[in-house]
Order: sequence, then C-alpha cells, then structure tokens
Amino acid sequence: LSDWQRIVRDATFRDTRLPAREHFIRPTLSDVESYVADVDRDAETLSLDIETPGGRVACIAFSHDPAFSITVPTTLDYWQTETTLADVWDLIRRLCDLPCEKVLQNGLFDTYYLAEDHDIALRNWQYDTMAMHHLLDATDTHSLAYMASVDTREPYWKDDSTDPEEMARYASDRDAMWTYCGKDAAVTRELCAVYRGRLADEQRLDFYDRHYRRLFLPLLRLMRRGLRVDEGARRRRHTRLSADVISLQDALSVLAGEPLYGKVALSPKRLAKFLYGTLGLPKQVNRKTGGVTTAEVTIRRLLLKYGTNPRVREAGELVLDIRRKQKLMEFYQPAQTDADGRLRCSIRFTTETGRLAARESPKGTGRNLFNVDREVRDTYLPEPGMLFVEGDLAQAEDRVVGMLTGHPDLIALARTPPWEVDVHR
Repeated sequence: LSDWQRIVRDATFRDTRLPAREHFIRPTLSDVESYVADVDRDAETLSLDIETPGGRVACIAFSHDPAFSITVPTTLDYWQTETTLADVWDLIRRLCDLPCEKVLQNGLFDTYYLAEDHDIALRNWQYDTMAMHHLLDATDTHSLAYMASVDTREPYWKDDSTDPEEMARYASDRDAMWTYCGKDAAVTRELCAVYRGRLADEQRLDFYDRHYRRLFLPLLRLMRRGLRVDEGARRRRHTRLSADVISLQDALSVLAGEPLYGKVALSPKRLAKFLYGTLGLPKQVNRKTGGVTTAEVTIRRLLLKYGTNPRVREAGELVLDIRRKQKLMEFYQPAQTDADGRLRCSIRFTTETGRLAARESPKGTGRNLFNVDREVRDTYLPEPGMLFVEGDLAQAEDRVVGMLTGHPDLIALARTPPWEVDVHR
C-alpha cells in the first residue's frame, strides 16, 4: 500500500527527488575535533553507527543532520600511530558523552561493542529507530533497509560494501565501507525525526519512554554480564552426550542394516528410506511442502499407530532419543562460552507479541538464553552470595489481570494459593 501511495504522489512531478547527502569519510584529526565542537554547539540529536568486520570496531559514523555524516575510521592502519588513534578514541568518547539526544538503529549492538571494547557509555540515549518502528507496528519488518525504503527516499545501499559491482563505484573497499556506515547514520537520523513525529501525533511518546527507552540500559547490562557457566559440568555433559549419541546411532545402524546419519545428524533421506521402504510404514507428507517428512511429530505419530511392531518401536525410540540428545548437546557447545566463563546473548525488540527476542551475542558467541532447556539450567551459576529464584507461574496471567483490575475481590482471589482455590473451576 505504501508503495502505491508513493507512486501516486510521484506521478505529480517528473523529476527524481532523492535526498542530497554529504558523506565525509576521510577526516583528519582536526576535522574530528571540529566536528565535536560543531555538535556540542549546534546539535539537538546525534545518530551513530559502527561497522565491525572481523569482530572489532573498524569505523564509527555520526550524523546530527540527515544531509551530512562523518565516518571516523578507528584502525591503526588509517591513523598510523598509536598516539593519534588514542586521540581519536578520546574524541569519539567526547561525542558519545555530549548532552544532546542520541539515536541508533538496534543500538544494543553498537553500545555493546563500545562499552565492552572501549569502555564508552552513551549519554542521553533517547531513541532507537528499531524500537520506535516496533511500537508503531510490531508486525512489520524493522530492518534499516526496509524502513528507509518505506519512510525515506534514500536509494537502496545495503549492498554497497559487499557486492563487487557496487563496491567498484568507490575508490577502495574501505571507502565503500566508510560511506556505507555514513549512510546508515544519516538515514537513522532522518528516520528518528519521522518516527518521533508519528509517535507524538499518536500520543505514544510516553509509552515509548516507559516501555522501550527505559529498558535500553538494563538490557545492555544483561547482555554484557551474561550468565556464569559451570565449565566442568558443561564439559562432562557434552562428552557424555556425544558418547551416547554415537552408541545410539550404532544401534540404529544395526537395526536398519546401514548408517542412517550424515556428518552431524540423522539423514532425513536415509531415515525416510528406512521408515517407508524397509519398514513399510505409510509415507507421511508435510502438508506445506508436499514432501515426505521424518519430523519429530511424525515419528511420534507413527509410534502411536504402529508401535506394537517391536522393530518400529525400537527404531522410533532410537530416533527420538538421538535427536533429543543432539538437541541437548547444542546447549553445551564449548564455543558458546566466552573466555571469562560466561554465556551471553543479544536482545532485540522484534517479536509481534511485544516480547523481547534473543540470539547469540553481538560478537557471535553465546546463544538465545530465552529458550534454555530445563535439563540444562542447573549448569548455570548464580553470582557469588546470590541465588537463582524460580517464580511460581501457576495461573500467572489470570492473577496479573486480577491485580490490574483494582477490584478488591479479584485482588484477594489473585493472592490466594492455587491449592486453596482453583480459579478455573
């Protein structure tokens, strides 16, 4: 719909009206010093964006006006001396500490790197365009490229630093990356003004402040701190599960007359051949794809219908046991844990339900800590002198709603232990 609305508007004029932006990508130290002074004097809102090829901050771009960005390289190769590079980082620190409002896109990623690697805290971080767009429409896509395509006139640029043909337009690969970073910052600055205006029109800025902005720093602390891992228990369980899987796979191979697994897991193709060919079970089809399936729910369905056959039962139980143990092994992978013995994740505002989403940490280690299997949780350790507490979630939603009503009878019911009154009855 938005595309057609734009087409209707564009049909009223003949020229191509694209934004004019200047991207300053090769600054000197004095250029950066001047920019700090300009922002300190004039800027109300400052956007920033980092690029992290190889897991380190290679450049950082700033934009206090959508028509201009400056990208500051942060490599020794560019600045030549350690002293000059240290001076550059001091200026970046000053920019981040200025009192003007700060805006980022998925800022928990950028602030994580700045805090972890350079001990830089962002002062007056008010806006995150991903969070603002999420509040405006949680069901939509929240990538910078998508938001820019809908809400700005910036031509698509997200392949500029990766596609060889696009990179050829620049003097070097580094110029392509620096310009790309500058465009990210300038577009983020423009989108901030657009979304702030919409939230103000809809009288939702207060909601944004309470339910999004106030979470920025607590979530960043969670991401940085992570969870302590009992490394000894992790290693023992990973080793034991590996041995169990090998033993189970061998037993399944004997039953099938040939190996049914590939390099890392059971082969769906070989398993299907065994189930529907050798054992003669009716083929089960995935309704969406139309292809033969050997998914876990399919195996369980076959066991319920044909489990009286000893060979079918043995095969089904072996397959389920192998998959279960391989799933548990994923939680014990050594590469997930950082050098300090902690497991970390990234947190984002991306789910349609309004809940937070999680994945591996910004540096690629860790995992989604929101869906840890219950069998694994005892390998995580509380901080010294502290305990883990598991809340009693019996009838939790009903109790929360009862408290929110403010009605004394419903509040009393919400506070009643479940063994005294079953609210569902």
